[in-house]
Amino acid sequence: MKMFAKVQGLKRSKGVMNDTGKAYDSTTVYVEFPFARNNPDMRGSATEPMKFGTSENFEKFNGIPLPFDAEIDIEVETNGNRVQNVIVDIQPVRSEIKAPEKVLK
Repeated sequence: MKMFAKVQGLKRSKGVMNDTGKAYDSTTVYVEFPFARNNPDMRGSATEPMKFGTSENFEKFNGIPLPFDAEIDIEVETNGNRVQNVIVDIQPVRSEIKAPEKVLK
Protein backbone atom coordinates (compact mmCIF):
# COMPACT_ATOMS: atom_id res chain seq x y z
CA MET A 1 0.00 0.00 0.00
CA LYS A 2 1.44 3.37 -1.01
CA MET A 3 0.75 6.63 0.78
CA PHE A 4 2.13 10.14 1.07
CA ALA A 5 3.25 11.28 4.53
CA LYS A 6 5.82 13.39 6.35
CA VAL A 7 8.92 11.70 7.78
CA GLN A 8 9.77 13.46 11.06
CA GLY A 9 12.78 11.40 12.13
CA LEU A 10 14.98 8.35 11.60
CA LYS A 11 16.82 6.13 14.08
CA ARG A 12 19.28 3.34 13.34
CA SER A 13 20.10 0.64 15.82
CA LYS A 14 22.70 -2.11 15.50
CA GLY A 15 24.48 -4.23 18.06
CA VAL A 16 24.27 -7.27 20.29
CA MET A 17 21.94 -7.74 23.27
CA ASN A 18 23.98 -7.88 26.49
CA ASP A 19 21.80 -10.47 28.19
CA THR A 20 21.13 -12.88 25.30
CA GLY A 21 23.95 -12.25 22.84
CA LYS A 22 21.37 -11.93 20.06
CA ALA A 23 22.26 -9.50 17.26
CA TYR A 24 19.88 -6.70 16.22
CA ASP A 25 19.98 -4.37 13.21
CA SER A 26 17.17 -2.00 12.21
CA THR A 27 16.09 1.44 11.07
CA THR A 28 13.00 3.04 12.60
CA VAL A 29 11.22 5.81 10.71
CA TYR A 30 8.97 8.23 12.59
CA VAL A 31 6.03 9.05 10.31
CA GLU A 32 3.57 11.87 11.02
CA PHE A 33 -0.15 11.07 10.90
CA PRO A 34 -3.05 13.47 11.53
CA PHE A 35 -5.43 12.93 14.43
CA ALA A 36 -8.98 11.94 13.52
CA ARG A 37 -10.87 14.97 12.23
CA ASN A 38 -14.15 13.85 13.80
CA ASN A 39 -12.79 13.99 17.37
CA PRO A 40 -13.25 17.50 18.84
CA ASP A 41 -10.81 16.69 21.67
CA MET A 42 -7.83 16.17 19.35
CA ARG A 43 -6.01 18.51 16.98
CA GLY A 44 -2.85 18.26 14.97
CA SER A 45 -0.81 15.13 14.47
CA ALA A 46 1.39 12.51 16.09
CA THR A 47 4.29 10.35 14.93
CA GLU A 48 4.20 6.59 14.62
CA PRO A 49 7.43 4.54 14.67
CA MET A 50 7.64 2.13 11.75
CA LYS A 51 10.39 -0.39 10.98
CA PHE A 52 12.33 -0.01 7.71
CA GLY A 53 14.79 -2.88 7.32
CA THR A 54 18.36 -2.80 8.55
CA SER A 55 20.50 0.09 9.76
CA GLU A 56 21.86 0.42 6.20
CA ASN A 57 18.58 2.11 5.20
CA PHE A 58 19.45 5.03 7.52
CA GLU A 59 22.30 6.02 5.18
CA LYS A 60 19.91 6.44 2.23
CA PHE A 61 18.68 9.71 3.74
CA ASN A 62 22.02 11.48 4.26
CA GLY A 63 21.71 15.00 2.88
CA ILE A 64 17.94 15.11 3.15
CA PRO A 65 16.85 17.59 5.81
CA LEU A 66 14.17 16.51 8.27
CA PRO A 67 11.25 16.60 8.21
CA PHE A 68 10.58 15.66 4.56
CA ASP A 69 7.56 14.64 2.52
CA ALA A 70 7.73 11.17 1.02
CA GLU A 71 5.89 8.46 -0.82
CA ILE A 72 5.96 5.47 1.54
CA ASP A 73 5.26 1.88 0.51
CA ILE A 74 3.93 -0.17 3.44
CA GLU A 75 3.17 -3.86 3.94
CA VAL A 76 1.18 -5.40 6.77
CA GLU A 77 2.85 -8.40 8.43
CA THR A 78 2.32 -10.56 11.48
CA ASN A 79 4.39 -12.83 13.68
CA GLY A 80 1.27 -14.76 14.70
CA ASN A 81 0.69 -12.65 17.80
CA ARG A 82 0.80 -9.10 16.54
CA VAL A 83 0.10 -7.27 13.28
CA GLN A 84 2.30 -4.34 12.28
CA ASN A 85 2.90 -2.02 9.35
CA VAL A 86 6.41 -2.31 7.93
CA ILE A 87 7.96 0.12 5.46
CA VAL A 88 9.13 -1.52 2.24
CA ASP A 89 10.31 1.63 0.45
CA ILE A 90 10.51 5.39 0.94
CA GLN A 91 10.88 7.88 -1.90
CA PRO A 92 11.45 11.46 -0.72
CA VAL A 93 9.66 14.15 -2.69
CA ARG A 94 12.35 15.36 -5.07
CA SER A 95 12.23 19.02 -4.00
CA GLU A 96 13.58 17.93 -0.59
CA ILE A 97 16.83 16.34 -1.84
CA LYS A 98 20.13 18.18 -1.35
CA ALA A 99 23.79 17.20 -1.51
CA PRO A 100 24.74 14.36 0.88
CA GLU A 101 26.10 15.29 4.29
CA LYS A 102 28.41 13.23 6.45
CA VAL A 103 26.65 11.53 9.39
CA LEU A 104 28.69 11.41 12.58
CA LYS A 105 28.75 8.03 14.27
